[in-house]
Amino acid sequence: MVKIHLAIIDSDSKYSERLRLSFNSKYANSIELYHFDTIESFSGLVGNLKIDVVLVDENYNIDDIPKTTNAVFAYFCSENNVATLRDVKAVSKFQKIEDIYKAILNLYSEKGSADGIKASNGDENGKLIMFASPAGGVGTSALAISYAVRLAKQGKKPLYLNLETFGDSLSYFEKDTTQTFSEIVYAIKSKKAILSVKIQSVVKRSNEGVYYFNPCNLPLDMLEMTESDYEELIKELLSSDEFDNVVVDAGFNLSKTDLFLMKKSSVIVFVSDGSESANTKVKNTVKSLEIFDEQLNTNNLSKSCIFYNKFSSKTSQKIDELDCIGGVGKFENFPISQIVKNISATSELDKIS
Repeated sequence: MVKIHLAIIDSDSKYSERLRLSFNSKYANSIELYHFDTIESFSGLVGNLKIDVVLVDENYNIDDIPKTTNAVFAYFCSENNVATLRDVKAVSKFQKIEDIYKAILNLYSEKGSADGIKASNGDENGKLIMFASPAGGVGTSALAISYAVRLAKQGKKPLYLNLETFGDSLSYFEKDTTQTFSEIVYAIKSKKAILSVKIQSVVKRSNEGVYYFNPCNLPLDMLEMTESDYEELIKELLSSDEFDNVVVDAGFNLSKTDLFLMKKSSVIVFVSDGSESANTKVKNTVKSLEIFDEQLNTNNLSKSCIFYNKFSSKTSQKIDELDCIGGVGKFENFPISQIVKNISATSELDKIS
């Protein structure tokens, strides 16, 4: 874990002291805060201190500060939901301490890349569980979210990762568009930010304890990701201390990215509603995986199982091609929150291991 040396230039010493106490309470191992009343006092001491991020009260002018330190500068503003001030990045003062911390992480991630800082050890200790279906409309996302919720209730630290081009985790999770997966895509493509810190600054946590990313501002951002980009992302997530399980909700068409995700997965859960159409697509997928496993010397099929969602005793049937670990029926006219609550209570999800 990195430790960020934060300087605040602000004449309001009472506010800065409250902020320091809050940081010491929640982020003592991550933030070391220095407070300066004036630009002059900062300029006089900065040469003797290691500074990573400088937040400057909006009543001062950042251009008046001698840049004698390789730090990232931003304005510290009283206005809410402010992104920039005078063409410089800005952070809102009066928001939750968690959001201020994430904003500081976001600033530091850019400095970290410039300084060549590495924030993770690269050891992949996490577990990846992939949910996918060749059939649309069978509730793959609801099932993946429900599984992540169940893990969180068991004391785990799951990350729900929606990799569908047009996926929308906000149908269940709290909506917040200030930080989105687009920033992760940009960090990977540009190489201008240290990815592990950027992830910490962007990831959200639901009330149940599930970590997730807000979807991209533009779905087309997902199309910018290549197989090597996904490889970099997954490696970083699996080596992060923030998560112990990465639950991937994947759009599935047996692409190179799909094959990579399956190779990295501990378990691959295919979802079907038991309809003739969905079952036929799953059967065809199984036949394809048999060929790929033989050609590529992989074992994806042996890691695969099937879970039935929206199963009807009247219209649905099970197949023999994959091991069945469980299933749930339809929840007619229920909101997504109630559907997830119902599915996450299903003990058969514990068979996914």
